[in-house]
Amino acid sequence: MSNESIVSPTSTNEPPPELTPAQLTRSTAELYARPTPSSSLSDSDTHHGLYAAQRKELDWKYHRIPTKERQLLQDSILSSVLARAHRDCERRRSDGPEESDHSNKPLALFTAGGMGAGKGHTLREMLKDGTIRLPRDFVWVDPDALARELPEREQYLRADAKTASNKLHSEAALLQEILSEVARSKRRSLVVDGSLSDCAWFSKLMKRYGADGYDCEIVFVTAPEEKMLERAQRRAKITGRITNPDALKHSREKSPQCVTQLSTPAHVRRVRLVDNASDDAPSRIVYDSDKDPIWRDRPDDAGVDVKGFVDGRLEQGEDGVVREKADRKAHM
Repeated sequence: MSNESIVSPTSTNEPPPELTPAQLTRSTAELYARPTPSSSLSDSDTHHGLYAAQRKELDWKYHRIPTKERQLLQDSILSSVLARAHRDCERRRSDGPEESDHSNKPLALFTAGGMGAGKGHTLREMLKDGTIRLPRDFVWVDPDALARELPEREQYLRADAKTASNKLHSEAALLQEILSEVARSKRRSLVVDGSLSDCAWFSKLMKRYGADGYDCEIVFVTAPEEKMLERAQRRAKITGRITNPDALKHSREKSPQCVTQLSTPAHVRRVRLVDNASDDAPSRIVYDSDKDPIWRDRPDDAGVDVKGFVDGRLEQGEDGVVREKADRKAHM
């Protein structure tokens, strides 16, 4: 069946088409890609709907341009997420911090860490107890949550739960970029939830936010590999999404490398590393650049040694200075 014969719903209120087994081997980005080469079309013929201006700014050498119907569905999802953020903010008026520490600047807060580290849970706890403060109208940009909004998701899970997330990833990444651009155009603070594993792309993004008057911060969350695998398995039972153990291990190794590259004053205003090893005890901040007396003097190519903290080799003292742990020295 050709792409032309697959018509996307135009809103989340419409059911998706019933996909064939062959179609379910392809990603949603491929299934609903516009067949006409974009080079022969004007922007007005290519990008449609509420967020056409934001779509125009994206890298279409990387993304596939969706059909008009699919763009309208994506707009429906994005508008729902933005409206939901407003409702969440209204609830936080009575039970959470009311103001940001960055009243003069919007904040772009990037979470980082491998799959199963507990990034979302940790950040919610930090918001709840006031460790992190954000304006009431901040936008939470979560590619996994955006993927759950795609109407074909259940069909992919039934067909092959192990590969379903990969089939939805490209479109969710596109939605993530559009949502981030919408938030930036409205100068709303945002949380960009992810592993922070594409160093070059996030470096450009952080510098772009900085040039637009944003403060950028990183919150990196880590946990032992076996705990991350355990959490991923628990999540699979609830959501049906199965995480490949090799992909989890790769994300756990790759994320610290990228955070080390990005954790410089040239990229961000603040970096925090969080140990989330236990499901029963609160997470623990093991490094905070605000307490580090030499962090702001670091050269652009010398970030925080994240792997040293992940491996348990380094610690930050009460004076903010980073040192090798005493027990490690004793065994050298």
